[in-house]
Amino acid sequence: MRATIFALPTIFLLITGCGNTVVQPTYQGIDSDRLLHLAGHEAGEIASARERLARQFNIANRETSNGHSEDARKTLIGARQTLESAGQKDFTDHERLAGWISLSELNREAADVNAAGASLDKAIEYLNKLLPVYARPEYVHGIAREVNALRGEKESAKLIAAAANWVVEMPQEPTRRQALVSFCYELFRCNDYENAVKMLQCEKDASWRSDTLIAMSDRERSIAARRSGGIFNISSESSARQAPADSSTLIDMDRQFGKQLDFKSNFRSNK
Repeated sequence: MRATIFALPTIFLLITGCGNTVVQPTYQGIDSDRLLHLAGHEAGEIASARERLARQFNIANRETSNGHSEDARKTLIGARQTLESAGQKDFTDHERLAGWISLSELNREAADVNAAGASLDKAIEYLNKLLPVYARPEYVHGIAREVNALRGEKESAKLIAAAANWVVEMPQEPTRRQALVSFCYELFRCNDYENAVKMLQCEKDASWRSDTLIAMSDRERSIAARRSGGIFNISSESSARQAPADSSTLIDMDRQFGKQLDFKSNFRSNK
């Protein structure tokens, strides 16, 4: 009994000594790229096709920006599956076209040219089937810009020139003329003057066509003068020609026609 009493303080001191020892926790650095990759897997489980696609696009964009194009390409495979499996009511025509163009754009930036081209072809295919026909022109520019980026200005010009058959179906004259002027500008920029003139001739009023070309010429001359630091005085040229029979029919040359289909305009999020 006496031996047991003497042993207790010794045990107490040992326990106290252990309690005074401070153990510092150690942590490994967290792999932020792996977290982003996991976020892509979770995004694939989102029920809403629209929300799921937007998440997948934004994750792929981050992965490319962070220097992980291979991960971005894998994420974009999931985005393509989202588009291909979506029901008719999951996306509007605009959203679906924007989806294919954004997929092409993001694949191109992730250095997957084949996947970008396949997505672009899907967008063009969808455009050619879109009804009514007169709804197609407002999407031409959005697709043509990606065609230009991926395949060059000649292919872009072909797409724009082919839109002439759709433009003539547009019932509202002001909108139809705005589309013609916008497409003509792009064809002139692509150095395709022949098809640009053919496009403008879809409008039967020769006076309007002539005045529109003069207005285009004046605008480009003014832009060139500003770039070179000069001054363009339009008064002498204006007085040398007759005023149009109805000046209200001239188009605002700076007005943009069509809807944007790129990733930034439709899906990009800063969250």
